Amino acid sequence: MELQGRGTSDGNQPLLAISDCRRQLGNGVSFQLDRLEVAHGEKIALTGPSGCGKSTLLNLASGLLPVDEGSVRLLGHDLGRLSHSRVDALRGRHIGFVYQSFHLLDPLTALENILAGLRFGRSKSVASPVSAAKDLLERVGLRHRSHHRPAQLSVGERQRVAIARALAGRPELILADEPTASLDTATGREVLSLLLELVDAEGAALLLVTHDADLAARLPRLFDCRDLVTTTGRVGK
Repeated sequence: MELQGRGTSDGNQPLLAISDCRRQLGNGVSFQLDRLEVAHGEKIALTGPSGCGKSTLLNLASGLLPVDEGSVRLLGHDLGRLSHSRVDALRGRHIGFVYQSFHLLDPLTALENILAGLRFGRSKSVASPVSAAKDLLERVGLRHRSHHRPAQLSVGERQRVAIARALAGRPELILADEPTASLDTATGREVLSLLLELVDAEGAALLLVTHDADLAARLPRLFDCRDLVTTTGRVGK
């Protein structure tokens, strides 16, 4: 089965479609989502209190966590019907991740971290990966920091590098899990503005987990996750 790339999918088909999703998370704790569809280029803020299932939703959407029941379809592919290797390939080619704690590779420079992102995305065959990585650093305002390692960068700069790496493979979907939580308010707003600007420029969709109501309000659509996780019976400590 051929995995679809940008521009090859049916324009009327959602980029991501989750239906009748069930996942057991632990002793008496389960995740349940009847339906969520994400259109190409759509930006959605996932809101709700801690522990309500926001991060679990991202893990299910990316195939990092399989469903027990229901389906998760990315570009028309039912992730539950694919082998682990094909899910990994689909994720690597079509999804970019931005995390709260950056997950940069400490021994590598900013430029090398972005080059690592280019290796796994659909842009891995670009004629000049170094030029492409330098262009991304330019777009996030860090061309002058290209040879600095994460420990030499501020937290805001590290998150900018992480955003550039997530976009390096030109994914259709960006999953961002509390990307501003480690930043002060002003820097967080700047980083979110940058993320939204780059996502718009690439035509990518965005699922953004945030506890910040002001940041969430900047996205066109909100999805309340507060009822996704339920507890039944006795839960062990």
